[in-house]
Amino acid sequence: MANLTNSSCTEWPNNPNYCTAAVVARIFSASLSILGCVFMIFVIVLFKKYQFFVQRLILWLSIAALLDAIGYLMSEDNITKNTFCIFQAFWVTYFDWTILLWVCCITFNLLWSVLKFRKTNHLEWVYHVISWGLSLVIACIPFSNGIVYGPANLLCWVEAGENVMRFAMYAFQLPRLPNVLPQCIFLVVDGSSLSSS
Repeated sequence: MANLTNSSCTEWPNNPNYCTAAVVARIFSASLSILGCVFMIFVIVLFKKYQFFVQRLILWLSIAALLDAIGYLMSEDNITKNTFCIFQAFWVTYFDWTILLWVCCITFNLLWSVLKFRKTNHLEWVYHVISWGLSLVIACIPFSNGIVYGPANLLCWVEAGENVMRFAMYAFQLPRLPNVLPQCIFLVVDGSSLSSS
């Protein structure tokens, strides 16, 4: 259990018990997430469901969520800007975005399967490039202006004073992503179907 002192609890300096409760909630939810992900991965592998395309998409999402939850368990008692904190911040950012992008790809697959009656099995490699590759690019953005990963109140992420970078990482891109990503994939699919006809 993290032993939070007034110096490490910047969110509620007068009530460090609030910080302790938030850390306990984070550890509890990350632990439940790990259990759920391990169960999903175990069932998919045990019953060889990975042979089916849709189950493979769920498998990749479960692996990304498992690694993300592990990132939320990586914690120190006193959060300071050091190599481990920067690594944890990068890890959490990368896998948060990986989960989001896998969900977008699964949603796109459902959209095309239900509304267009078209299979997207041949796009599995595109889903991997988008989910793993684009996440890597986004997670590297804070390195472009020096290292702005560091202590962010109760965990390591984009540092507390870097409000513009925090805004750029989530608030600006998050609402646009579910709209832009399916359109990009549609262009790739539609372009490949036009070139093959």
